[in-house]
Amino acid sequence: KYWDGTTHVDVGGNVKFLYNDSVEEIESVIKDIALNPEKYSEMKKIAETKGRDCFMYSEIAKRSLEIK
Repeated sequence: KYWDGTTHVDVGGNVKFLYNDSVEEIESVIKDIALNPEKYSEMKKIAETKGRDCFMYSEIAKRSLEIK
């Protein structure tokens, strides 16, 4: 679900935000991704590369210990 303050989870295309909270929207987004293997693969690739660096607890811990 999109709302202000959630866009940080998108690290370059790994996210499809929902805006309407409707069954139709959820179904449409799922179908779009499921029926487009290239799109799914690209989203997965971004999540596994860029997302890993941003959201792994070990990386977050390292950044929190860095002296600024």
